[in-house]
Amino acid sequence: MLHLSNTNIGDLDALANKHFDRVYDKIRENLKKQKKALTKSAEDAKRSRLYKFLYQKEVLTEVIKGTPAVLERVIDAVSLFDVKLKEKKDKDKKKEQEPLLKIFSYSDYDWEPYQLATDLGITSCCYCNRQYTIVVGDDKKKGTRPQFDHFFPKSRFPYLALSFYNLIPSCSVCNSSLKGADDVALGTHVHPYIEGFEEETRFTTVPSCYEDIVGAMPPEQNAQKRMQVIFRQLSEDEELKKRIQGNINLFRLEEVYTEHADYIRGLIRLKVISNAAYMKDIAKLYDGLFDGEEELYRLIFGNYLQKEEFSKRPMAKLSRDILEGLGVYQDK
Repeated sequence: MLHLSNTNIGDLDALANKHFDRVYDKIRENLKKQKKALTKSAEDAKRSRLYKFLYQKEVLTEVIKGTPAVLERVIDAVSLFDVKLKEKKDKDKKKEQEPLLKIFSYSDYDWEPYQLATDLGITSCCYCNRQYTIVVGDDKKKGTRPQFDHFFPKSRFPYLALSFYNLIPSCSVCNSSLKGADDVALGTHVHPYIEGFEEETRFTTVPSCYEDIVGAMPPEQNAQKRMQVIFRQLSEDEELKKRIQGNINLFRLEEVYTEHADYIRGLIRLKVISNAAYMKDIAKLYDGLFDGEEELYRLIFGNYLQKEEFSKRPMAKLSRDILEGLGVYQDK
């Protein structure tokens, strides 16, 4: 949902270079070790050629810090080696772990996920903007941090497990419960490092009864009726609309946001008491207290309303869209 380049991250390429410096030498070392451990079987001969390919400085550089488009080209190149990935290790069935997962294993690297999350500074999930992804603690003293989703699933593409632009800061619901290892591609889904749909969509509500319109709780006899939340697509780019719909479906965004009908009712009721005259009175009464109109709106409605700040707080896009629809706020 959120385009990470629209946030206050700063120089993504500089962060990618820092990440590269953390893992490059160790990955090459592990590739060399695994190549020596191969047998003379036909399948291992294929693996040997693949490891030799990945060991090349230019190739491994692309694997670690290549853009999403470059990573897709790496996937195409690796597929030509026709190496069959072994099934994921299972404690009960005792299946052998895919060697590439050992080479690119999280646990074998000091890739500093806490520091990376801190550097990115994304405090709400970029897939849903519905959950906090704050960082508490650091890589020495663990606490909490966002999960890092692999846009291209590491179960299918283990050699991309530590690729900077394949590590998407996200909440556990989006990463583990909804997306998991589902197949995605740049042509079918929105990649947060490339694009978002803050301005290309608007949250819209479909009221189920009169009370939904005025922000009141539905009467008991209407308890089974529900306000629905849907996305209205604004883009005329059919390919972009396809990618956006891919994310809406994958993360079940309309369904999960429908569960926040009470939040929307609160915004509607705030609108009733916070009309333009009231806002002017507050600004006049506390002249000099607010940095500007944006801060006044943020304090009254409880959220950031400019797209560059959506990542700072959950429900920010929803708040902006609903208030815009009510005629309360217009993004400048």
